Amino acid sequence: MSIESVGPGADSAAGGDDSEGFDSTPDAVQSDWATGVPLGLLGGVDPAAPEGSDTVAVLEGLTRLRCGEAFVAWARYQSIGVLYDRLVAARAETDGLIVDGFSDAAARISGIFAVSRPQAERMIDEAIVLRDDLPQVFGCLREGIVSVEQARLVISRTDLVRAPGTPPEVVAAVDEQIATTLRTRRGSWKRPRLRDMVDRIVFRQDPDAVRERRERALDKRGVFTDNCGDGVGEITAVMSAENVRVAVAAVRRLAEAVCGGDGRTRQQRASDAMFALLSGSRFECGCGSDDCTAQIPEPGTVPPADPRFVIHVVCNEATLTPPEPADGTQNRADSTAASADGIGNRVEGIAAFADGIAGTADGIADRVDGTAGTAGGAADAVDSEADSSSGGVAHGSDDDGVSDGDAPGDAAGGLPGLRYARKDGHRTTQSSESVPVGFMDGYGIISAEHVRDIAARPDAVTHRVVPTNTPENADGTYTLPAHGTDPYRPSTALDEAVRCRDGYCADPGCAHSAWTADNDHVTEYDHHNPEAGGPTSYENLNTKCRYGHIQKTFGDWVDDQYRDPATGRLVTEYITPEGFVIPGDAETFEDTFPGLRRLRFTPPATGDPPPRRMKPPETNPRHRTRAANKHARRRTERHRNRQHRLTRNADKPYVDVAGPPPF
Repeated sequence: MSIESVGPGADSAAGGDDSEGFDSTPDAVQSDWATGVPLGLLGGVDPAAPEGSDTVAVLEGLTRLRCGEAFVAWARYQSIGVLYDRLVAARAETDGLIVDGFSDAAARISGIFAVSRPQAERMIDEAIVLRDDLPQVFGCLREGIVSVEQARLVISRTDLVRAPGTPPEVVAAVDEQIATTLRTRRGSWKRPRLRDMVDRIVFRQDPDAVRERRERALDKRGVFTDNCGDGVGEITAVMSAENVRVAVAAVRRLAEAVCGGDGRTRQQRASDAMFALLSGSRFECGCGSDDCTAQIPEPGTVPPADPRFVIHVVCNEATLTPPEPADGTQNRADSTAASADGIGNRVEGIAAFADGIAGTADGIADRVDGTAGTAGGAADAVDSEADSSSGGVAHGSDDDGVSDGDAPGDAAGGLPGLRYARKDGHRTTQSSESVPVGFMDGYGIISAEHVRDIAARPDAVTHRVVPTNTPENADGTYTLPAHGTDPYRPSTALDEAVRCRDGYCADPGCAHSAWTADNDHVTEYDHHNPEAGGPTSYENLNTKCRYGHIQKTFGDWVDDQYRDPATGRLVTEYITPEGFVIPGDAETFEDTFPGLRRLRFTPPATGDPPPRRMKPPETNPRHRTRAANKHARRRTERHRNRQHRLTRNADKPYVDVAGPPPF
């Protein structure tokens, strides 16, 4: 019997050598991205040899890559949308019970990206929501203004207004306001800032839906347990956000009562402290020493009477005023009434801003004193919360013609916002500009009704940021002292205003609370010659977490903060030691509580300064200390960066800064 070879692989079947006939080409498809991406899209950095670029070029390349990743995500969602149209929408009438067009589309995406079916289905949902419900936000993803993670956050936070039954014009208005805000804010969007901005817009568009969903959520409160295996279980409680803050504070306070010899981790101590609080048993230090110095409170005495736990809540004073009853045609906009004197309240446990005058509320107890802070001059602003019919001072726009409402009003004099108030099952359009919201430290934006619920607690205390009988200036502002006898330490009102304005650590990406952060002079205060250093003023102060404060003080980073002359907005920037400028937060809470812009802080009149005592000249004195030299260099660098920025952006709108996609 003869064996004939057929094709190049026949020799191997006959036991021969197949090395010459074997095709060594791998089955995996070779990507054109590895060799076909122009370096211009990568900031000129060769990804095969990035070590050949300087640090500034590498940082610029990372910025371009972020934009490129957003564009690729946009293109991916576009293609997924086409699959949806062809496999889901076109088969809606002929689908089976189990195998339908959606499952077919998910199966294809799952196979291509090697992800689970639920992940593939989520990708389809995201693509359709962005394309059909949030097209303008989708465009921001294409342009690299937001990342895919940020787009997903917008999707999740707009779920309320995209619910069935919501008029499409409401969804369109929310989409437009979010996109306009993203396009007109110079800076970066860390997760809590973006979340708060979206929530502010959503809450003002449909506060009734927010109230109803909160009521449903509170109805689901309870305590739940789970068996985690290995002799360990989990206990979970669902309750109001403010009660969670108080409960966690009590647990942490007890867990921190141990001495330094306790070998447990923070989380382990918190678990043991929680059990002690729930069971009424005594919490013990784990050091095992007979001379332990820990002062553990007795069961039933936690939380201790002093100091009490603090929850900071910020709102306009109008938010504390319950809405008037319906007049038979439509519901009155929530809490639009302003106080007669136009002076904002500060609530401990709730911060209040009335008639555009910022007020603050320190959590459910006494306010803990913070570190030094400053506030200085601020651009004129308008009060979107005041209602002239109730005796308050109503303003329309500032001197620059910039409305102080939400995003659309900031850039173009105010696009009409829609709010749908529910009455007898029907909705009627109302303006959303005068619908107040609040901010709870550690949680985010809350509704006006939620603010009033907290304010009604017996342990909530209200303070005025602007003292009673403070005269109003001719331009509608109020002037308060910036500091006391020590020009380095800010006044209480100034310290509160800065913390309410920032809300978080000012460093990009940091979500640390402003109320547990340090108030830092941006341009360094000169203790030897205060006139030569940065002033204790509203615009020269921001809050930094302890790490960020240390990094700035002892590192070579330079931060800058100033009012944009074109918009009146407060801008922060961070300059790396190499000279690369990183933008700070795109927003502060001046956008949520525009009354903060009506506060002015000036040094108190102290008369002539005391005569300086002259010291005898030193032998070979040093001209300046190392710290003074460092501060002088930073001032020079800030000035140089400002001049460069003004020249670069003189006639360049924000939307063109990144260039057209794909960058």
